[in-house]
Amino acid sequence: MMKAYSISLENIKVLSDGWVFERKYDGVRQLWVSGKLFSEFGVDNTSKFNHIKEELEGVDAVLDGEICLENGSSIDIKERKNWNKVSYVVFDLLKLGKVDLTRLPLIERRKILFKLFDEKLKNKKFIKLSVGFFNFDEAWKQVLKNNWEGLIAKNLYSPYEGSLDDLFKINRSWNWLKIKNWKEAREEIIGFEKSGSNTVFSKGSFILKNNTKVSALSKAVVKEYESLKQFGKVYAEIYYLKKTKDGKYFHPKLKRLCLENNELEEGDKIISKR
Repeated sequence: MMKAYSISLENIKVLSDGWVFERKYDGVRQLWVSGKLFSEFGVDNTSKFNHIKEELEGVDAVLDGEICLENGSSIDIKERKNWNKVSYVVFDLLKLGKVDLTRLPLIERRKILFKLFDEKLKNKKFIKLSVGFFNFDEAWKQVLKNNWEGLIAKNLYSPYEGSLDDLFKINRSWNWLKIKNWKEAREEIIGFEKSGSNTVFSKGSFILKNNTKVSALSKAVVKEYESLKQFGKVYAEIYYLKKTKDGKYFHPKLKRLCLENNELEEGDKIISKR
């Protein structure tokens, strides 16, 4: 399975011609193979999404796409009550009939995929075609206007970097690049929770006032927190993608720690004192 590397908004702007910018959906990646839906780890999820299977019945193809919920997130998709409401957004076609398409450039795979939709999937209620733009500025305007999670930039002349014989092997590629629509916030830290395991990825979590947990990725930042506490309330400046229904930050990342009087804030924007 082909997956994207992350890249900053600044770096994505230097891409030359030959890229398409598709909406990044906050969903669950799925492959349609032999009449069944499989997760990126090869787990058969067909029974969860029978309405998707019914609309794809008779489509002899290997499709790559995302299970998405209108006005919802990947967290909501985990709830059984939402399984029959999701859509399947298709963004790639790896095989049609007995023909392996993975070595074709994306631009050719897209043409065949569009034709497949016109012939068999155009009027389906729960099967959607991924939204894409050839102009980055136009695409990013839509991200900001509609509060999308971000974009996936794809090289139009790249093959699908994966094998039909080993579909669930992850192949990250610089021909697919994800740009997330990060927002900023500042929130008081009310506690620290040590990691339950000895891992290099996290030394524990800072607990914010709204009960969001933000990973502390180094011993140094934990030590900094302990030092700052003696001077008063400690705040975490974070990046996040959206707020959940219960007011927590979704996918928070720590930017830095600061004291209460270091900076002012206005909504989610951080404004330095002059």
